[in-house]
Amino acid sequence: MCIFAYNDCLQIAISTLQNALLSIDNWCKQAGLLINFEKTKFMVFHRHNTYVDNEIELNCNNIKIERVDDFKYLGITFDSTLTFNQHFKNVENKYSSAIGALHYVKRIIPFQTFVLLLNSYVLPISDYGLPIWGPTKKLCLKNLQSKINIILVIHIYPSFAKFYTKEYWRKFKNAPENVKKTLTNACKKAHNSVNFWKIIERANLLTVTERLDYNSIMFFKTIDVIGSKCKELQTFFIHSGELSNTDRITRNDRNMMVIEHLHELFKNSIKYYISIIWNNLSFELKQNVYSINRFSKLFNTHIITNRNDKFIG
Repeated sequence: MCIFAYNDCLQIAISTLQNALLSIDNWCKQAGLLINFEKTKFMVFHRHNTYVDNEIELNCNNIKIERVDDFKYLGITFDSTLTFNQHFKNVENKYSSAIGALHYVKRIIPFQTFVLLLNSYVLPISDYGLPIWGPTKKLCLKNLQSKINIILVIHIYPSFAKFYTKEYWRKFKNAPENVKKTLTNACKKAHNSVNFWKIIERANLLTVTERLDYNSIMFFKTIDVIGSKCKELQTFFIHSGELSNTDRITRNDRNMMVIEHLHELFKNSIKYYISIIWNNLSFELKQNVYSINRFSKLFNTHIITNRNDKFIG
């Protein structure tokens, strides 16, 4: 369970949390249940470089609740400034472990089976919760893409494998500078000769950045479809046309309202990120006439046909 309280005054927010926690604790006791306060934590979310009183405390029936700077909730590690740095480190480590396991079988299985394993054991690691943490770490996603690129290249071009191992370069640690320079140039030449887009297309994959766009828009589309049946979701995203006083349909009526914001933190939110992507789609794609499955296929095609300067190599 997660309880969220917001207020410009930290003391009022803490007081709200304390009252909510007391109410839940009383309800649990009446139901014959006990809250494990040793596993209960609280966190203060704030902007970077904003002063937060380190002496602030949260108590429930004279039991002190531990304050933490990061906490894993439903598989995603949230930190107090919502940078998702720790979560990204966890994803990178899991990527390295999963790709390391694939290295053992890469030479004994065909390419399509290899891609299937990549889709099954590696990409789901970054896909999980990607619309939540991805917009904040978008510039870092190239690190994950690099790991995927290397494993694909090694499978297709086994002779390149040596260039991506520490053991190979360790052998030349004490070699003359001209030898090191020759090896480095050979590595760069081999790397630059690879057409990564062709490899990605052959594997029928989306890049990690493209998967962020795809998963984010599909999240919105699902909300958009079921929101009409769920009152709590109706105002999660608002279309411009919903605020119009006329019946005339314009090209901007299916655009999403972009909320005015005062700080950069909002720009890293899923709400802002989805709004920008959605508003840049074609008028035809934004029409509310497609089922989720049909829209998924059309949007996937849109991503592939509009590949441009997104990171790949």
